[in-house]
Parts: sequence; C-alpha cells; structure tokens
Amino acid sequence: IFMEKNNIYELYFANKIDESSLIIALDNLQEKLIKEDGVIYTPIYIVKEMIKIADPSKEMNILEPSCGHGIFLIGLLEFMKNKYFFSGEELLEWFKNKVVAIEISENNVIEARNILSAYFKKHFSLDVNVNYFSNINIEDSLKFNVINEIDLLKDDNIIYTNRYFSDADFNSFPVTDYHYFSYKFNQTTKEDVTKFFNI
Repeated sequence: IFMEKNNIYELYFANKIDESSLIIALDNLQEKLIKEDGVIYTPIYIVKEMIKIADPSKEMNILEPSCGHGIFLIGLLEFMKNKYFFSGEELLEWFKNKVVAIEISENNVIEARNILSAYFKKHFSLDVNVNYFSNINIEDSLKFNVINEIDLLKDDNIIYTNRYFSDADFNSFPVTDYHYFSYKFNQTTKEDVTKFFNI
C-alpha cells in the first residue's frame, strides 16, 4: 500500500490527476469498509456547488464536522484562493485560523493532513509539515468541544458537511450560532443535484 500511495502522489505532482482524483484514488486503497462504516464521500461537483451557494467570506469561521480525506477542505481552499487571490502564505494562514475540521477516523485525518501538505507544495511550492494542520481533529463531531477551538462570537459561521444529522443529533451539537449548510448525498445523480441547486 505504501508503494501504491507513493505512485498516486507522484501522479498528482506530475499534474496527471487533480485533488478530487487524488482523494478518490486514496479512498480506493482503504479497506472495503466504506459502506459498512457509514462513510459516503462527496463528489467534487457537489462540494463546489455547496461552497458556491454558501459563498463564505474570509471572515467566517468554518466547521467541517465529518471531513473524511478533506474534499470540502480542498474545495474551500480553491474557492478562497480564487475569490481573494490569496498567496500561498495568506491561504495557509486563513485556513489555519478560520477552518476547523473533525473526523472520527484517525487514518482519514492522517491522509487529509498529507493531502493538504501536498496541495500547498504543488500549488505554492510551500513545504508545510503535516503536523501544522492541527485544526483537523480526530474526534466524534457530536462530542467535540468546538467552543474551545474557534471564535463563536462572530455572526458568520458555517458548517459544511455531507454527514446526515438527525434533528436530535443536530440539537445536541455543541454549537448554536452556525448556519447549517448540508446536503445529504446518497445514490444521487448529477441531474438530481442540478435540479436541487437549480443550476
């Protein structure tokens, strides 16, 4: 598996695959427990539309309570880079200070940090140690104390997720002043998503 991962990252750095393909390829290396674990990976076209509709500003605090390998995180980085013309250093600082991600799987968090490090190296020639991304936490999102992690005094906060929370789950979520922006993705086609978003 180590050799296969190296090959996948080599394809990424050679511009033969993009971030979405990188994440899918790494997902495919994992044991085939995805459906059994209840994990559903969000396609990039849904990620882009969710971010576009919410249109986050650089002042907003953003929480991703089920980040997986980080497809929403990559989507956010691309969106902010294009919206504000951030340099690599500015984008990295924004991400560290304004985004908190949570994932229950330690393997996914490790991979998400590796993917983020590769992203900054490829696009900005920045060598960012994976430990820098301490804002990606190995936790159960329904038990995680977000209040200690980010400033909740601001009015503009967003939760991005494809994770389905029941009303009871969401009411017990340790955050009260977030706009909850979620889309439950199951066996949805691109045409269904187009209808859903009126695009």
